[in-house]
Amino acid sequence: MTSVAGVGGLPAVSMPALHLADAPVGVCLVGPTGADLALVDLAIDLSSSSATRS
Repeated sequence: MTSVAGVGGLPAVSMPALHLADAPVGVCLVGPTGADLALVDLAIDLSSSSATRS
């Protein structure tokens, strides 16, 4: 499957979000051109905050 972000040349990060009925659910974060590091920082922040809620 081709990612819309990849076709558009946009930075994207895929990460696990949660589990529903014992199945993992992921999320893909897409940012504007040039926002690669900001997107990675956001993914790290979201991952860290979800780990503290578990």
